[in-house]
Amino acid sequence: MAGGRVSEMNDLRNYKEFVTVRISELMPFLQKYAFGDFSDPIPVPEEEDEFTELLVGINLMAEDLNDMVDERDRVIKDLRTAEETIARDRENYLALFDGIEDVIYVSHPETYELIFVNESVKKNWGDDMVGKKCYRALQNRATPCPFCTNDLIFGKYMGQVYTWEFQNEITENWYRCADKAIRWPSGDLVRFDITKEKETFIKLEKANNALTKFNRIAVDRELQMIDMKQTINGLQKELGRELQYDLSFLEDETTT
Repeated sequence: MAGGRVSEMNDLRNYKEFVTVRISELMPFLQKYAFGDFSDPIPVPEEEDEFTELLVGINLMAEDLNDMVDERDRVIKDLRTAEETIARDRENYLALFDGIEDVIYVSHPETYELIFVNESVKKNWGDDMVGKKCYRALQNRATPCPFCTNDLIFGKYMGQVYTWEFQNEITENWYRCADKAIRWPSGDLVRFDITKEKETFIKLEKANNALTKFNRIAVDRELQMIDMKQTINGLQKELGRELQYDLSFLEDETTT
């Protein structure tokens, strides 16, 4: 009986040593996996043992995670390329607007802050216009203009050019305006305004065509970017990581 107990103790000692060795062999791979590197699979011995099923399962999981990381990296690369293209296109179109003698500005419909002004605005009102309230900077008013067309271009005439005339309270000159709600590269819907003195008003067909093209490209690219960001967020979620992009504005749009 004593011999049998000694044999059991030796078997137990040998098994502990076996388990310790196998776990120590796993640790370098598990440490890499813990830091998101799933590129190297764990070697599985040809002779099956108690660890074979575990190793095969970990390798399958690591392979799936590695594919997900590769897909995320590919989407991120595509997103960066799209962002660079949008930035380049934006600069080109803004340069086009700078070359138009008419007053052109872009403002946020909720904050009334000027997001973009062309060279004509800067020549007439100064260089530091961006960030200021449009009604204060352009009309010297303390509150939004009573003749503001935001309710029209973001309502009944959404997606259309709304043309109208008004008399400036400061210069007393009559002006003709062409307003439209467009999607800015930031993703926000903004007010795009082209204004010219009525007596020297020239048809804005060329500018409107450029605006339409810019709006179409900006919206298409923005939708592509949103789709890629959703894909990345989905991969991040599956990897158990914090979402990389805040897309809460999509939920806001669906509820309004």
